[in-house]
Amino acid sequence: MKPLKLVMSAFGSYGGEEIIDFSKIKGGLFLVSGDTGSGKTTIFDGIMYALYNKMGGGDRETKMMRSEYAKDKQKTFVEFKFEYTHGENKGVYVVKRTTNFRKSGVTSDVVLTLPDGEVFNGKNKETDEKIQSIVGLDYKQFGKIVMIAQGQFRELIMENTKNRKEIFKSIFSMDIYEKIERVINDRFKKIYAQIKDNNLLLEENFNTAYVSEENGNTDAWREAFEKRDTEPGLLLDVLEQEIKELEIKKNEEKKIIDKKNADIVKLVKRISDADKINSKFGQRKEAVLRYESLMEQKETYDNKAVILKKAKAAGEVRQVQSVYIKTKNTIELREKQLEQNKSKFVLLEQSHKKLLSEKESFEKSYLTDNEKLLKEKNRLENEMEKYKVYDEKNKLYILEEKKLKELKEKSDLLNDEKKAALIKSEENKKILLQLKDIELELQKYISADENEKRNLKEFEALKKAISSYKKENSRLDSAEKEYADKYLAWKEARKTYENTSDRYVAAQAAILAAGLKDGMPCPVCGSTNHTHPAAMTKDTVTKEELDGAKSKENECEKEKNNSQKIFEDNKRKKDVAFAEVKRYYENCYNLGDKADAYLKDSESYNAGDNDDTSLKDNESYNVSKIEIDSDNIDIKDNGYTGFDENNTDKLEENVKAKIKEIKKSLTENEQTIEDLYSKKEEKLKREKAEKETEAKLKEMEENIADNAEMLNKQSVSVGSLSAEMEMLKKELSYESSDTALKELENIRNKIEVLEKRKRELDENILKSDRTKSNLNGTIKENKNQLETDRKNLETEYDDFIKVLKEKEFENEEAYNESLVHIESIEIFDRQIQEYKEEVSKVSSLISVLDDMLDGEKEIDTDVMLQQKAEMEIEAERLANENEITVSKLGTNNSVRDKVSKLMEQRGKLNEKYKIISSLNNVANSKKIHFQTFVLRQYFNMVISYANKRLAVMTSNGFLLKCRDISLTTAGETGLELDVYSPVTGKVRDAHSLSGGETFMASLAMALGMSDIVQNNSGKTQIDTMFIDEGFGSLSDDVRDKAVKILLDLAGSSRLVGVISHVSELKEQIPSKIIVRKDNDGSHITWVQDR
Repeated sequence: MKPLKLVMSAFGSYGGEEIIDFSKIKGGLFLVSGDTGSGKTTIFDGIMYALYNKMGGGDRETKMMRSEYAKDKQKTFVEFKFEYTHGENKGVYVVKRTTNFRKSGVTSDVVLTLPDGEVFNGKNKETDEKIQSIVGLDYKQFGKIVMIAQGQFRELIMENTKNRKEIFKSIFSMDIYEKIERVINDRFKKIYAQIKDNNLLLEENFNTAYVSEENGNTDAWREAFEKRDTEPGLLLDVLEQEIKELEIKKNEEKKIIDKKNADIVKLVKRISDADKINSKFGQRKEAVLRYESLMEQKETYDNKAVILKKAKAAGEVRQVQSVYIKTKNTIELREKQLEQNKSKFVLLEQSHKKLLSEKESFEKSYLTDNEKLLKEKNRLENEMEKYKVYDEKNKLYILEEKKLKELKEKSDLLNDEKKAALIKSEENKKILLQLKDIELELQKYISADENEKRNLKEFEALKKAISSYKKENSRLDSAEKEYADKYLAWKEARKTYENTSDRYVAAQAAILAAGLKDGMPCPVCGSTNHTHPAAMTKDTVTKEELDGAKSKENECEKEKNNSQKIFEDNKRKKDVAFAEVKRYYENCYNLGDKADAYLKDSESYNAGDNDDTSLKDNESYNVSKIEIDSDNIDIKDNGYTGFDENNTDKLEENVKAKIKEIKKSLTENEQTIEDLYSKKEEKLKREKAEKETEAKLKEMEENIADNAEMLNKQSVSVGSLSAEMEMLKKELSYESSDTALKELENIRNKIEVLEKRKRELDENILKSDRTKSNLNGTIKENKNQLETDRKNLETEYDDFIKVLKEKEFENEEAYNESLVHIESIEIFDRQIQEYKEEVSKVSSLISVLDDMLDGEKEIDTDVMLQQKAEMEIEAERLANENEITVSKLGTNNSVRDKVSKLMEQRGKLNEKYKIISSLNNVANSKKIHFQTFVLRQYFNMVISYANKRLAVMTSNGFLLKCRDISLTTAGETGLELDVYSPVTGKVRDAHSLSGGETFMASLAMALGMSDIVQNNSGKTQIDTMFIDEGFGSLSDDVRDKAVKILLDLAGSSRLVGVISHVSELKEQIPSKIIVRKDNDGSHITWVQDR
C-alpha cells in the first residue's frame, strides 16, 4: 500500500481543508517538521482514521477530532488515496470518511471507490471490512508495522513473552497454531476425563455387585477389591463364582414356588364354584324384592293410563275445534279489510274530482298555444330546403379553398426544393473540382506501395541471410575450436608415442643384458666378458605400453582428420552464406561494387589463402598458426580476417530498422490508398448525384409552371362560389342550418310536450274511473263473504259441542284440563309400556332361578378364603426371596458385562492417553506453548533482519538475540529479548539499553517486522512506513546511519515518513512537510531542497 494523496477537512488542528500530495516526494523519504502541538501527528491520525475509523496511539477518540478552528458549515472528513502496484489488489483506491456531529451523538460514514471507478456497495461495517481486506492488515497490525506512534518504540524491545506474544499474534496469523493447541488440549482433557470416568464407573459397578457371606466369597472379594487398580481380573473371577452359586439358588427356589402356586390354583377353583351358587341365591332375593317394589307402583301406572286415555280424546276434539277457531279468525280479518276499503274509496273520489278540474284548465290554453307552434314549425320546415342548398355550396367552398391553400403551399415547397437543389449542386461542383485528379494521385500511391513491398521482401531476405550467416559463422567458430583441440591432442599423443618409443628401444639393451651369462658371447657386441651390462630402470617400457601409445596416436589422428573435415565443410557453408548476404545487400541498397567495399571487412576467410588444408607431421597448419608450449595453447588467425561481429550486428540492426521503417511506410501508404479509394468512390457518387440533380431541377421547373396555372384557375373558382353564397345568405333567418334546425327541433319538442300532457290527463281520469269501479266491487264482495262466514261459524260451533259430548267431556273446562296432558301422551305411553315389560322380566327371572337352584344350598366360603390368604402370603414370601436372588444375579451379570466393556475401553483409552499426553506436553508446556514456539521462529527471523540494519547503525556495537529458553526463569517464556555485544561477546538484558539504543533497536525491529510480514504474505504489500519521533536521543553519527538506512529503504520503492523536532534532519532529508499553526488552525507547506 502506497499513499498518493491525503485530504483533511476540519480535522484535528486543521480548521480548513488541507491536501497532502505524496507524489511530490522525491527519493521516498520525507520529514514532517513543526512546533509541538502544530498538528504533525494528526497527519498520521488522518490516515488511520480514514482506513480504520480510529486514531493512532489509541488515546484519542474520533469524536474528539472535530477541529475547534473549523467554521460551522465546514464538514469534518478525511479522504485518503492509495495505490497497490502489483498483486490481486492492484490499482488505485480512494477512502473518504465523514464524521457527523449531531445532538443525538457522533456518527461516521465511509465511501470506498474501487480501481474501476465504481463505489463499493455496502453498509459502513461491510465497507470497513472490505478496506481491511484490501490493506491486508488490521488496526493493531498497521499500528505496529506501518505507523509507529509516539511512545510505542519501547514496546517492541521491552515487552515480556506474554505481551510480546499478543503483539506478534496480532501481526502474524496464529489461528491455525492456536487451533492446534486448543484441539490437542481439548482432546487431552477429554481422554483424561474419559479415563477418570472409566475409573469411577469401574468402582461404581464393583460397588454395586452383590457378594454373599453365606457362600464364603466375601473375604476373596475384599482381597480382590484392594487389588482392583493392578489386577481388576481378580474381581471378575470372584464375581463369576458368585453368579454360578446364585444361579443354582434361583432354580431351587423356582421349583418350590411353582408347587405352592399349583395348590393355590386348586383352592381358588373350589372357591369360585361356591361363589357361583351363592351368587344365584343372591340374584333370586334381589329379583323378589324388585317384583314386590313393582307391585307397589301398579296404582300409579293405572292412574297414568286413565289420564293418557283422556288426553288422546282431547286431541280428537281439538281437531274439530281448530276448524271453528279458524273461521272465527277469518271473520275478524274480513271485517278489518272492509273498513280499509271504504276509507280508500273516499280518498279516490276526492282525487278524481281534482283530475277533472285540471283537464278543464289545460284545454282552455291548449288550442291557442298549439296553433302558434304549428304555424312556426311549417315555416321553418319550408326554409330548411334553402339551408340545404347553402350548406352544399359551403362544403364545396371549403374544399375549393383547401385546394387553393394546398396549391399555394406546393408552390412554396417547389420553390424551396429548387433553391436547395441549386445550393447542393454548387457545393457538389466545388468538391468535384477538388477531386478532379484523384485517379492520378491514387495510381501514384499504388505504384509506391508496390515498390515498398518489393523493398520489404528484399530486406527481409537480407535479414534472413544475415541470420543464416551468423549461425554458420557460429558453427564455424565451434568447428574451429574443436579442430584446434583435436589437433593439439594429436600432437600430444604423437609426442607421447615418440617418447615411449625411445624409452622402449633403450629398454631392449637391459632385456638382452638380463639374459647374458659369463663366458657366453653378447648377441650385440660378441664379448664374453660382461663388465657393465645394461640394467632395468623404473622407466622401462613394455611392448604393450608402446602399442597402447601408438594406438592412442592413431585414434587422435583420426579424430583430428574428422574435425578438420567438419571445419572445412562449415567454412564452405559460411562462404555461401556470406555470398547470399552480399547478393541481398547489393539488391537492397543497389551498391554494386560499393557493396564489396562496405562488406569486405565482414568476410570471415580469404579463399585464395586457404587452398591447401592438409596437415603434415612437422608442418605448420596454413589456416591457423598453432603454437604449443608446456603452459598454454595459443591460436592466432593467420590466413583470414575474422568476421567483425560489431559490423554484423550493426548491419542487422540497420536492416531491422529499415524493415520497421518500410512496414510503417506501408501502413501509412495503405491508409492513404484506402482514403484515396474512398475519395474516388465519393467522386463517382457525387458525379452521379450531379446528373440526378440536373434532371430533378428540370422536372421542378415543369412542376412549378403547372402548379402556377392550376393556382390561377382555383382562385377564380373560389371567388365565384363566395359571391353565390352571399346572395343566398340574405334569404335565411338564422346564421346557419344548425341553428335553424335546433330552433325547429325546439318547436317540435314544445308541441310534443303539449300533446303528451293532454294524453296523460285523459289517461289518469280514465284510470281513476276504473279504480273507483274496482274498489266498489271489492267492498260489495267483502260484505257477501262476511255474511257467509258468519253462517258457517254457527254450524262449526255446534259440531264442536257435539264431539265434546261424544268424547265424554262434561264441559269445555273438563276438555281444557285434559288438553294440558296432550304433550305428555308419548311419555306416558312409553312409561306404562316399560313398567309392564319390567314386571314380566322380573317374574320370568324368579321362575328360571327357582328351576336352577332346585336341590341346592348356600355355601360358607370364609374358611376357604382364610386358607387361600395364608397360602398366598407364603407364595409371596417365596417369590420375594426368589426375586431378590434374581435381582442379585441380574445385578452381578450386568456388572460383569459392564466391567468387561469398561476394561476393554480402559485399554484403548490408555493407548490414546500415552499419545495425546505426549503431544499436550509439547503444545501446552508450562514453559513454552506451541504458539510461542512458532512465534519464536518469526521472532528470530525479525531479529535477523533487524540486526542487518542495527549492525550498520551501531557499527557492530551491539546486536539483538532471542534469549535461550534454558536461561529463562519460571513462567511463560520463549520470546524474551537480549542484547549481544560482538566486541565483548557478552549478553545482557534488553532493558539495559539506553534511550538512543532503544530507539535504534526499535527502528531496526520495526523494519525487520515489515520485511517479514511482506515476505510471508502473498496479499499484504507494505510500501510505506511512518515513524513518529525518537531521533532526538541519537548521536549525530548514529542518526546519520539511521537516515541512510531509511533512505536506502525508501529508495527501493518504499515511502518512509518521519516526524521529528531534530533540526539536523531538515538538512539530511530533502522532502519536507512543514506544519505551522496560527489563529486559523494548522496549515501545511511542501519544501523540496533538491
